[in-house]
Amino acid sequence: MASLHERIANNRSAYHWDVANQLVKDTDALVLEDLNIKAMKSRCKPRPNENGGYVRNGQSAKRGLNRSISNAAWGELVKKVEVVAAKSGIPVVKINPKHTSQKCPKCHHVSKSNRKKEKFVCTNCGHYDD
Repeated sequence: MASLHERIANNRSAYHWDVANQLVKDTDALVLEDLNIKAMKSRCKPRPNENGGYVRNGQSAKRGLNRSISNAAWGELVKKVEVVAAKSGIPVVKINPKHTSQKCPKCHHVSKSNRKKEKFVCTNCGHYDD
């Protein structure tokens, strides 16, 4: 079982190096969101009800997301991208992820209603992006 997990980890690491090299190749700079991955994987806080028990808080659904984030190893990928970029002399800029999926690239209007599931439709100027 240990050799199977080691093989999976080695494949993931090799894939990360390949992706890092592809990202750095033919670019002048890289801009990444500075995500707080540890907080993204944290458990949902329990919500007590009036009977002394607890109300469903969505942790069972979030458990699958947490496993996917851990399996993809986002933090390791970012580290490898930074290493490859540093060797190539390419700057890596980390930006605050706040409102990055809600801000219109045309008029810079920020609204939660700009985001409709997978689609982006600006409520101010009507800019559409899939």
